[in-house]
Amino acid sequence: MSVFSHKRKSSFVRDSKDKEKGRDEETKEDKEALKKEMEILNKPMEDSYVKFKTSSRGKLVTNGDIIKMVIKGLSHNSDQSGATVEEFFKQIDSRTMTDENKKHFKRVVSEMTSSEKVHLRGLEILNEVYLKPIVMSDNKEWSSIAKKIQSDISTLINVHKRFLEMMEEGQANAKGDSLPVFGDKFIKNLQFLKMASSYINKYPQYLEQMTNHFKKEKDLIKAQEKAKEQYMKEHSDVKNIQAISFYLITPIQRIPRYELLIRDMLKDTGKDYEGLEKLKTAYQEAKKSSEGANSLKIQSEENYKVLLMRDIIKGGKELAKDASGRRYICSGPMFVVPNLKDKLKDLYYFFLFKDIFVQTKVKKLHGESIKKMDGDTAHFVYNKFMDMEDFNGLADCVFECEKEWKVNAGWKLVQTKGTEEVPFVINLFMGNTCENCKFAVNSEEERDVWESVLFDQIVGRRKTLENIAGRKRHVTIDTSNTNHSTTATLRQKFIEPDSEYLKYKAPNGGVLINNGDIMKNVIKTLESNADQSTNNIEEFFKQIDSRTMTDENKKHFKRVVSEMTSSEKVHLRGLEILNEVYLKPIVMSDNKEWSSIAKKIQSDISTLINVHKRFLEMMEEGQANAKGDSLPVFGDKFIKNLQFLKMASSYINKYPQYLEQMTNHFKKEKDLIKAQEKAKEQYMKEHSDVKNIQAISFYLITPIQRIPRYELLIRDMLKDTGKDYEGLEKLKTAYQEAKKSSEGANSLKIQSEENDKVEFILSLIDADFGILPSRRFICCGPMYLTNNLVSKPTQWNYFFLFSDRLIGTVIKKYHGKEVRDEKMMEEAIEEINKIGDYQQLQDFQFAKEIDALFTEGSGIYLIEDCEMVKNMVSCKLNQIPYKFSCETKEECEAWNSLIFDQVERVNALAKKKVETVKANK
Repeated sequence: MSVFSHKRKSSFVRDSKDKEKGRDEETKEDKEALKKEMEILNKPMEDSYVKFKTSSRGKLVTNGDIIKMVIKGLSHNSDQSGATVEEFFKQIDSRTMTDENKKHFKRVVSEMTSSEKVHLRGLEILNEVYLKPIVMSDNKEWSSIAKKIQSDISTLINVHKRFLEMMEEGQANAKGDSLPVFGDKFIKNLQFLKMASSYINKYPQYLEQMTNHFKKEKDLIKAQEKAKEQYMKEHSDVKNIQAISFYLITPIQRIPRYELLIRDMLKDTGKDYEGLEKLKTAYQEAKKSSEGANSLKIQSEENYKVLLMRDIIKGGKELAKDASGRRYICSGPMFVVPNLKDKLKDLYYFFLFKDIFVQTKVKKLHGESIKKMDGDTAHFVYNKFMDMEDFNGLADCVFECEKEWKVNAGWKLVQTKGTEEVPFVINLFMGNTCENCKFAVNSEEERDVWESVLFDQIVGRRKTLENIAGRKRHVTIDTSNTNHSTTATLRQKFIEPDSEYLKYKAPNGGVLINNGDIMKNVIKTLESNADQSTNNIEEFFKQIDSRTMTDENKKHFKRVVSEMTSSEKVHLRGLEILNEVYLKPIVMSDNKEWSSIAKKIQSDISTLINVHKRFLEMMEEGQANAKGDSLPVFGDKFIKNLQFLKMASSYINKYPQYLEQMTNHFKKEKDLIKAQEKAKEQYMKEHSDVKNIQAISFYLITPIQRIPRYELLIRDMLKDTGKDYEGLEKLKTAYQEAKKSSEGANSLKIQSEENDKVEFILSLIDADFGILPSRRFICCGPMYLTNNLVSKPTQWNYFFLFSDRLIGTVIKKYHGKEVRDEKMMEEAIEEINKIGDYQQLQDFQFAKEIDALFTEGSGIYLIEDCEMVKNMVSCKLNQIPYKFSCETKEECEAWNSLIFDQVERVNALAKKKVETVKANK
């Protein structure tokens, strides 16, 4: 009897028909929607409000990431023009080779040969040391996985062995003054590089299996360690073997290298080179393989991102569908805005793909369940997401799909002015469904980026529809001003007529970067350091004067006063603990030096305790006097006490020194630690409400943190007040005083930090530059000194930019050792290029080569790239002309902008001085 009975068959047929019917209805619906969407194409689009725009529609962000990284990366995504292959070949055909060209050509061939040997050795190590032990293991599953990788690696080894033979043959045949020639076999072997596509596609999977899957298998690790020892014993030239991940990536890294090396060879060739046409063909083949490898790699990465998003988002109907062309663009937290008058509370996490826009609820954040998403929780979660460094941080989060929208050509971003409650609003009108969705973020940059990226997908959708319709014209946006639509990121906002070539520009000279660091970090932070407008106090006060207080305002006002009072008590308790538990035992110790240090801190803390005690008395008095429906009022005494906060400047200036002394200086003193532990126990015994006492560093920072808090709390109180509040004018004055104290505290803190940076950096340079209190460290990084434009620059220097001078140096010492030869210098340069921030320079000592002062008449000038020298910085400093060359376009733009900014500041000060002299005559 058939298991497939007639009843089941009829049921199956009926279900199939229902599914077919559903599909037909869906197709009909889709066709109707597409027809309506097509009608939109004739309507023009507005994009004047979009800040970040590229000429490649739909490709503003090709590497999907969280919104924080998108903001940082935007400047790098602008389209960069370069010479075409035809133009490059024309230049070669018009010249003949010099002796210098021939020498360099041979050096490049030699480099290609030696690097090929290194690459082959790496593949051999991967096979012999790491894969073979897995293949030979008893576990069939592991063995099967390793065999697949081994198969791909063996294929690549054969291809690269043939390459090496041809390179060595070419070098051997080049006798006397003749040059190596590469023929048809070399070209054909380049075509075999496409075979690496199989490996590239599976690389993420291989990496996962070889690193995470087997890392806990002790027997396997032992076998690999044994194989490592054996290999190094048999190959005496191998002194070190890297981790498996180092070798797994090399096949992907090697393929683009051929394009670069052959291009480098072609740069030296001319029409008199015997193998020119073959080398041109080889270059084109290498270029194809490189593009193919990069394309496959990107495709593989993009597919992985989409799959990750599908795993972490639960319940998405559209997202669950297989869409081969789907690309993840970016994601980030946004508040949904019901109206612009209420405070933000409804937080969601949004994912933007090329074809859909998804709104989700956060169910888990870093494995922790999120049960409620409003008020403080929402802002906490928002900040946690904004702290994420890349999309991989989302892997241990879970989201629940709330809404999905298909990206539609009928969507439109509407310029909407923010309010005090919702300053940064994104207004997306979905023309196809007539939905008007408003979202809010916490900064201007986030808003600009979301608008730009959304706009870009809408334009991309329009272009897709045009292609469907068979139209050949391209979508043009704002045709009256095409250049404006493709201008790079910050240029639109800050550019001035005399500095059009500068990408990064601040309106106030010398303040573009106030946090000195190494050049690669400066490039990353340039956008976030752009000047942001602040709320105008006069406008804020006008809004208050035009309204009256509601019952809700009065309730909230009282809550803020209560919060200010309770937090003042907590702050005072912290200062008391710092004094009683930590400082007193040091003051009472037998060591006079320690006692003296602690007394100085104790003196500052005692002053602050008196100020904050008076604050607490006034707050409690204000609350006690507010009987019935009346509100607390703060008078002249409160304002006067706010002025006393400036006395904290002494403490703030010495805070870094205090922190160093109290944490590092005394941490090994056992008797002192015992005395403090005893004081801690005694204090908790006397104060039963104190359940825990933090480390000393926790309390040392609180005076600095507390001062800006008054500004925020009083502003929060003012947001509830109106013209009918009895103490309005006094509270306005109190706010202005608190703001001054806050700015003063921040300014002193920054000044102290900046002075420390200058002192640290100058201590690394073997020269005396005098003491200048106003000197600020801006940034540092490598550049080449350019003596002429007809040969490649080779004089590498490490530069330090200060507000008054540019210092060029060479590395003198590295890890305490003198840099005596070329090999040591190469190692030091390689190491310095890896460092993450300026503090890691402590292992280096530098000798001064250039000291260029910024004087009146200094300038920076536009200079075009030439064939031999790229990414140039051209300037005249202290009447001396300099030309430098940078490794990348981004570094060049940043150096140009930063030097320009210091020059502008010096020239502006000189001009102001002249005007002052004239005015005084």
